[in-house]
Amino acid sequence: MNRYLLLFGTNLLIILILSIIMAILGIDSDTWLGLFFICLIFGMGGSLINLQLSIWFAKKFYGVVVINENTENLSKKQLFLFKKTSELFKKVGLNSTEIALYESDEINAFATGPSKSKSLIAFSTGLLEHMNEEEIEGVIAHEIGHIVSGDMITMTLLQGLMNAFVMFAARALATVIDNYLDDEDSGFGGLSIWGYWILVWILEVVFMIFAYMLISWFSRKREYAADIYSSGLVGKDKMISSLESLKKSANQILPKENKRDSIVFSKISNSKKIYFFQTHPDLDDRINYIKKHNFITS
Repeated sequence: MNRYLLLFGTNLLIILILSIIMAILGIDSDTWLGLFFICLIFGMGGSLINLQLSIWFAKKFYGVVVINENTENLSKKQLFLFKKTSELFKKVGLNSTEIALYESDEINAFATGPSKSKSLIAFSTGLLEHMNEEEIEGVIAHEIGHIVSGDMITMTLLQGLMNAFVMFAARALATVIDNYLDDEDSGFGGLSIWGYWILVWILEVVFMIFAYMLISWFSRKREYAADIYSSGLVGKDKMISSLESLKKSANQILPKENKRDSIVFSKISNSKKIYFFQTHPDLDDRINYIKKHNFITS
């Protein structure tokens, strides 16, 4: 709840600052340009702030704990994870990326952070428990692929643009409908203020469904790209082994739906069943996609 209050407060501050700027520039929020400008700033602002705070959110709400060379009482697998991740970080030039663990039966890992120089990769305890070292190495390389490719930033920009589109399109269409109903020839009166906002909220839900389908489609493309990057970095056999392990475990462990997934930009897998809303491709499709490519391991 505190997270949502924080996001609401920061977005409200953005709107207040924007209103002052618009007043100085003489931009009228009642015009289409003014409406579009407000929606763009509001939509992008929330996403960019979420990105900037994503590492803090991960530590606060996921219980993510950063590990380093001074961390005591690491298990054999945890020590392997730290050393292998550090080794691959040096190989690709990610010297300031943090390595972390979080308690979860879910077999997963995720990358988050606002930039390559300020990022974090976290691994679940369930992943360490159920995967061997080669499989873990494939997951590490996959998450590194997301950071190196700038996927967190790309997805944030896309989400911001989609938010702006939904806000603008809903209000624009609601205004057109209101104007039509208010026309003398229509035989209807215009919408009441409550009727207008109820229509806006309904349209936002409808447009958001289609926007999320587009975001999910793009996310699936980035997952394929991260798989390819991992295969080139550590070898496709290790990446395929990681995916095979996820596939084998999928029917054995059914993690609870995590309401905090919005802070995570690049997980190794997800459990949504409806294809158009899946942020990750089917595991068999990912395995077959890797097998079709030839790699020279860097």
